[in-house]
Amino acid sequence: MFNSDNTYTVTSLDEVSSGEYTFTAEANASNRHAFSFNVSSDNQQFDCEANNDDDTGTVYNLYVEFPDANVMNWYLDATGGAAVVTLNRV
Repeated sequence: MFNSDNTYTVTSLDEVSSGEYTFTAEANASNRHAFSFNVSSDNQQFDCEANNDDDTGTVYNLYVEFPDANVMNWYLDATGGAAVVTLNRV
């Protein structure tokens, strides 16, 4: 869950991580927005990919686009490439 106060909490299987995020409202020429999040806590339990790494202190710098109101795609690069994560609103 990404909150309006720029904090987030993510649950993946038994792993729960949280921290702060930044989002650039203005999209680039590829219709992608700069998005980064900083992991400030991680319970080190197993996630959906069977990893139990401690991601505390990790900063992820990504780009996101919204093909429609219910889908958010995450990319490693500002242009090109395939989405590495697709989130669907339920």
